[in-house]
Amino acid sequence: MSFVPDYKLSELSKMAGFDTVDELAKYACTTRQNLDNWNKTESKQGFLRVVIMGAKVMKAQEIRSGPQWLDT
Repeated sequence: MSFVPDYKLSELSKMAGFDTVDELAKYACTTRQNLDNWNKTESKQGFLRVVIMGAKVMKAQEIRSGPQWLDT
């Protein structure tokens, strides 16, 4: 009997506020393949949750800092 995740990676990325899995991977500083592997492994579900939360923080910091050209 193998583990089946509650959500597909694309669904998780949308719920976390990312347009695509690739955008989530960018802000999580990892690869799409790693995210997919972690999602498919029951013991890595908590770790994946932390990675997604970290990616959300990274995206929020980028949005908060805004474009640098506005400072001039």
